[in-house]
Amino acid sequence: MGATNSTLTLTNVDAATQGSYRVIVSDANGSITNSAMFTLVTTPVITSQTVPTNQIVIYGNHLSFSVTVSAPGQFNGFPIGYRWQSHGTNIPGANTSAYSFYADDASSGLYSVIVTNAAGSASATWWVTVTNLIEASRDLLVIYNTNSADSIWVKDYYLAHRSMVSGANVLGIGCTSWHSIFPEDYTNTIAVPVQNWLTANPTKRPQYVILMAGIPWRVNTNAYTPWGNYQGDDPPYALPVRPSVQYQLSTQTTLGWQPFVTGINMGELIDIGGVNYGIYTNACKAYIDKLEFFGTNYSSGKLAISASAGGYGNTNLLFDNVRYGSDWAWCPGACYPSPIFGGFISNTVNTLQAMNLPDISITYVDGLEVGSASSQPPHITNAVNVAGYMSWGEHSLLTGQYATTTNPTNRVWWQGNSSWYLIETIESFNGQPGAGQGDFFQWFSAGAFGGTNYANTPIGVVTHVDEPGFQYVNNASLYFGLWASGKNFGVCGWVSRRTRTDRFQAVGDPFVTR
Repeated sequence: MGATNSTLTLTNVDAATQGSYRVIVSDANGSITNSAMFTLVTTPVITSQTVPTNQIVIYGNHLSFSVTVSAPGQFNGFPIGYRWQSHGTNIPGANTSAYSFYADDASSGLYSVIVTNAAGSASATWWVTVTNLIEASRDLLVIYNTNSADSIWVKDYYLAHRSMVSGANVLGIGCTSWHSIFPEDYTNTIAVPVQNWLTANPTKRPQYVILMAGIPWRVNTNAYTPWGNYQGDDPPYALPVRPSVQYQLSTQTTLGWQPFVTGINMGELIDIGGVNYGIYTNACKAYIDKLEFFGTNYSSGKLAISASAGGYGNTNLLFDNVRYGSDWAWCPGACYPSPIFGGFISNTVNTLQAMNLPDISITYVDGLEVGSASSQPPHITNAVNVAGYMSWGEHSLLTGQYATTTNPTNRVWWQGNSSWYLIETIESFNGQPGAGQGDFFQWFSAGAFGGTNYANTPIGVVTHVDEPGFQYVNNASLYFGLWASGKNFGVCGWVSRRTRTDRFQAVGDPFVTR
């Protein structure tokens, strides 16, 4: 620089001015050298942000906002900080370049991120409007199996008879119709075609997906994971890793899409001597007929079919907490330590009662089945106007046949307005028919719960396609609480899913509401 005084002044600095500077002080006796590093730090600039910045979304949509930022000097000890705000208030823990959430009734409003460094700050904003108005052409994707005549038939029958869905997006994929497939089959015959559809339709990200009967519903990885010792097992044993196809679809894509996936797959695969004879479509048809009847008579002209809005009296939530006692001599298999796990249902009831839900009654029974089989606490075996049902099922004297048996000691029969309700049970394999426990094929059978011609079958159920581990059973207070407050089944099921439950499966139409 040629400076000879004791002060160096830099003007009109820019990136080229950065670098190491030295000063040499000398006299007749020698010299001393000192050095300094000059780093140019400028106000951060937001070079891009996710679009659109004005979003109209439906309840339950997954939203993800992010920014990319440029600022010279940020890697030289002057990092950029991020602070996300909702409605002008800092969001706890939101301090990275991205923020995501699921939209609910309180999510409408302004979202912003403020990025700062030593030189200043910059900001970006988004406006979100949450609506409960759902359109099939925008918000629904129906997937069926082109290799299965039964799957094609169920798809066609659904689109023709379920009100307000004729304009839905439809994707046919060619896959096996066996219920369980291997990862490579899932990737090649399901994941890739879905990903290709998303790529070909960049403006479409339907929040709701329905898998028709004939689409496999479990992925068998042949891997195992430790279950843990929470049941007193010594030593702990391993669980197979068998996630549901629904879960895989909801989490596998990289195109900003996390849909709520359900299935119209309540028809049983007929397997005789290892030969697949197809899908028993009567249960699927009966379910769709129920949608058509209630849509016509209770929610005419609406995609979200609500029975209660049309005057149907489904008002009673039923919680049966009678279960095997931990010392009961005839408990098949491993018994839960019931005094501990009994809180699962009782806490649900307490939470729902505190919500003061309008037009809802709660029936609750509690007890341990111990000692003599002739002196057990009574189950809920008869009820009217059912809006929801939860029990221990096979982990009690109900046994696994409670939905279909005619035995008066353990049958569960409904009366009155009991054609429009949700089920959740604490049974490991309620999504794996043939495992000896109550399962969704039984729940949707013609004579289920004492009805005739499918009259008392549920309108939506959450299940597990393999052992979830007790602590990962759905959050029942969210499941039934959202249902009682008018949210649709797709939201009720997926919002209540425990984060680590990859075996989750929801069976039913996603748009039905109480």
